[in-house]
Amino acid sequence: MCTVISFVFKPLLKTYFPNSTLLIDHFHVIRLINDQLNHTRKTIIRKQIKR
Repeated sequence: MCTVISFVFKPLLKTYFPNSTLLIDHFHVIRLINDQLNHTRKTIIRKQIKR
């Protein structure tokens, strides 16, 4: 089963598709990492500007 990255779906998959394998494509993993890095970078820059 291929789905969006959300832990909300995991229990549903186990219940309704017990023999399925959960797949997550690398694009979305990289996107989540980049989003978090951008958030962290912006937070650091804002703190530096306030000094």
